[in-house]
Amino acid sequence: MEGWLYGLFTLVGVLAGGLFTYLGMRKQLEQQSKLDSRHWKREVRGEPLLKLRAELARMATKQEALVGAAHKLHTRFGITEEQAKEQLKEAVDGFNTYLASGSFQQTLFMQDDKGLLDKVDEIISDYRGSYIDAIYYKDMKATELGEAMRVFERNKTRIMETQSMINKQLEKL
Repeated sequence: MEGWLYGLFTLVGVLAGGLFTYLGMRKQLEQQSKLDSRHWKREVRGEPLLKLRAELARMATKQEALVGAAHKLHTRFGITEEQAKEQLKEAVDGFNTYLASGSFQQTLFMQDDKGLLDKVDEIISDYRGSYIDAIYYKDMKATELGEAMRVFERNKTRIMETQSMINKQLEKL
């Protein structure tokens, strides 16, 4: 009879061990599913944000060169008028080539945060306005021209804020 009891306890032990193994594997699969979901979310939502961060820096660099060259047309610190016109032509060609590549627009269309896109639009609009003001500087008052030249300071702050917004969104992922 004692052998029968040992067999019963062994069977109960095996069944209990099997149950705990099943529950442990189930929990492990749930955790793996959550990790995979987070990884997928990070990849799908993080990649466009990383690309925007890089493209925003590229776009700002091109715009700064363009606006800076346009302002040199009338300030000409340390350069001749011909050199200023050549720098402007190179900056315009460089910016047009960048726009023609479509990488910045494609990156913008991949975003799903309107607040972030609005910040980027503010930066672009301010650069455009300053560029136009620099080209038509003869029609402007000195105070308006001075305000147009402060685009570098304003957009430096905006770019830092936008990059910070992107970084915060990446951290949430």
